[in-house]
Amino acid sequence: MNSPKPKILLLDLHGTVCSSKDESGFINKPSDIVVYPKAAHQIRRCLEEGWLVAYISNQGGIAAGFTTERDFNLGVGETNLQLGLDKWQIKAFYCPHTIDAGCFCRKPGTALVIRAVSHLLCEPWPTERADRRRCLFVGDRKEDRLCAEHCGIAYMKADKWRGLAVSLNDLNLQDLGFVGEEDK
Repeated sequence: MNSPKPKILLLDLHGTVCSSKDESGFINKPSDIVVYPKAAHQIRRCLEEGWLVAYISNQGGIAAGFTTERDFNLGVGETNLQLGLDKWQIKAFYCPHTIDAGCFCRKPGTALVIRAVSHLLCEPWPTERADRRRCLFVGDRKEDRLCAEHCGIAYMKADKWRGLAVSLNDLNLQDLGFVGEEDK
């Protein structure tokens, strides 16, 4: 008998899960991070309900010299701690390149999602265990929505997701399509 296919939640990090303390929008060191309380609630609920969760993030500030990979990774640990989780419980998959680098990992490219899902399932994606209909990408920018669209998975705008009163388990992800206001 086959076990049920896992549900996968892919979260943009900055602007979706957390922001900078000074509202500049840029997080260059771990002490800049403040987690949105409603995002913390949603993430903890999803983890309790058995969802596999990963962060997907463009980090062009690394290549531009505003931050380092070390500080970004320490920031992921700080985010997890603020969520009340083990420091490394949720892993981040990120692109350290600037927008003009022409790489395939930067959103809206699909490489970060493929790496994250493969890691979560411990096997390459696409795979029999991964059902795109059980995946949701949550983000706050156009490149997040386009990434989800290119991967063929549902998308929800961050503010809508943070405000959900129901469990994601109560939603039919196939019906979601690409839910949210027009991209900024």
